[in-house]
Amino acid sequence: MGPETVNAVPDGLKPPAGQLPLIRYSHIFSSAVRDFLEIKLLRAVTDEHVTPRQLQLLRYIDLDHHHHVDDVAKFLEISAPAATKAVDVLERRGLVARSSSGDDRRLRVLSCSEKGKQLLARYRSLEAERVGAVLTRFSEGDIADLTRLLERYSLALIEAENSSGMSCFRCAGYFDSECPVQFVHSNCPYQQRSEERQ
Repeated sequence: MGPETVNAVPDGLKPPAGQLPLIRYSHIFSSAVRDFLEIKLLRAVTDEHVTPRQLQLLRYIDLDHHHHVDDVAKFLEISAPAATKAVDVLERRGLVARSSSGDDRRLRVLSCSEKGKQLLARYRSLEAERVGAVLTRFSEGDIADLTRLLERYSLALIEAENSSGMSCFRCAGYFDSECPVQFVHSNCPYQQRSEERQ
C-alpha cells in the first residue's frame, strides 16, 4: 500500500480549500487561549496546581453562598461522592470553606475562602493585563468587529454540535445572565440554579 493510499481522503469528507485556513486558525486560537489564558496563567497566580476545571468550580462557588455538594454534582455532572472529592481538594488547599446551614445543621454550605477570593482576583487582574497588552495591537473597531465575529462563529459551532443534554461550560465560568449561548444551548448550570431559586 503506497503513501497516497494511506493519506487518501474521500472527496465528500475533504473541506473546501477556503475553509482550511479558518479550521487551522480555529485550532490555533483555541489552544492559544487555553495555554495563554488558562494553564500558564493559573501557574502564574498560584502554586496550588489548580486546573481550569477547578477554577470553574471555584468561580461557581464564589457566585453564591448557598451552594451544597449536591449543587456541585449537578454543576459538574458527576456523582455526589465525586463532587465531595472535588470540593475536598479545594478545601484542603484552603480555597473553599464549609459551614453549617442556618436551616439544617447537617447540611454543609460551601463558600469561597478569603484565599480563594484572592486567587480569583489575581487571576482576573492578570488575565485583563495579558489580554490588554495583546489588544494594544488592535484598534477599538477591530476589537468590536472581532468580538462580534467570534460571538457569531462560537454560537454557530455550539449550535452545530447539538449537545443539548449536557451542561454548558463554554464561558469557562464567566457566568452571565445575558449570555448569548443560552439561545443555542439551554443547559447553563448558573442559569438553572438561578431559576430553581425563583
